[in-house]
Amino acid sequence: MNTLRFARIASGLLALGAALDLSAQVVFNANGTYTQSFDSLPFDTATQLTWTDNSTLAGWYAAPTPLANAYVSRNTNTGSPSGSDLYVYADPLNAADRAFGSFTSTSASSSIFYGVQLMNNTGHVLDSVSISFALENYRGGASAGDLLLASFGLNNSDLLSGSWTPLASLNYTDISNTLSLSALTWNDGDSLWIRWEDTVFSAGTNPKNAAFGLDNFSVTAIPEPSTYALILGVATLGLVGFRRWRAQR
Repeated sequence: MNTLRFARIASGLLALGAALDLSAQVVFNANGTYTQSFDSLPFDTATQLTWTDNSTLAGWYAAPTPLANAYVSRNTNTGSPSGSDLYVYADPLNAADRAFGSFTSTSASSSIFYGVQLMNNTGHVLDSVSISFALENYRGGASAGDLLLASFGLNNSDLLSGSWTPLASLNYTDISNTLSLSALTWNDGDSLWIRWEDTVFSAGTNPKNAAFGLDNFSVTAIPEPSTYALILGVATLGLVGFRRWRAQR
């Protein structure tokens, strides 16, 4: 095998490796925005479905296992959730509009975690992002003390390891949410994890846990990466103009 051919094969393998790495998570590209409506999730109220990390929903993960190895379809006219698990919810009047979330019973032994991994592929260091989502409750009479905890981490290997920074403690009354991350230092090629923890709530008399559902989720860079090119272009034109002005004096 000659050197040139070896170099071509090696470069091809590197490109393939990069492509496989990109496919393992959601790529946050030059548009600087990621959105997820959850409407593509399979929905079947007659069957408990299988959840597979980064496959059932690209870039999304759940823990712990084996609890999160299955998830349940539920619409609002089939009764409240009965077991701790992941859930995909839908309105019986519009089953195509779905939400993704969880339910923990008062007897559950641990929280349920789920979240998304985003890889910065913008070519820039991102210092600030805005996160927005609707939080829906699919169980009537839920206790306000039942919380869904939002947090984020950089370059963590999974939902349960690494360092996590709290973002918000939410209950079922927090319907519309916009969370801001500033002083982030999200380097190009690094991954940002956004995670929710459905806690076990059993305090008080006759506690009733909420059935949390996320909907219309989005992450947007501030400013959007496309503005970097515009700023650079304006600065370059200004510098060229200044040099020409100096040359004419």
